[in-house]
Amino acid sequence: MKRQFTINPSSNVRKTILKLTLASLFFFLIIPSVPAQNPETPVDPLVAIRYIGTLHEQPVFQIAFENETAQTFYVSIKDDEGNVLYNEKVKDLKYNKKFQIERGSDYSRLTFTLTSEKERKAQVFQINTNTRMIQDVVVTQL
Repeated sequence: MKRQFTINPSSNVRKTILKLTLASLFFFLIIPSVPAQNPETPVDPLVAIRYIGTLHEQPVFQIAFENETAQTFYVSIKDDEGNVLYNEKVKDLKYNKKFQIERGSDYSRLTFTLTSEKERKAQVFQINTNTRMIQDVVVTQL
């Protein structure tokens, strides 16, 4: 004796709705939640510090950032002992400055700090320098 199954259209609809619900649930669980930004909260500027090269055997660095909200920032450079080499109060919309560090004192570590005046938040960059001489000798057979 053969057994017959009858397919109920309402059960197919229920299964489809269940599958779509589970798929959408998994989809929304995968998406990371991003907090909304408060328009009143200023965004920290993206600071770029680059090593340009040397001029008269002294290293040259460039600091650049955009200050869209025209906030007041303090830019400072300190040596490895904590001595302040440079300090400036900045309110420019676009800041771009090059610094030539004197080589006479042989700084092994420099710390660049950008601090906002309102929030007292600081962005700190540390630059470590290593100077080494590599002598490469090649012997070829003629």
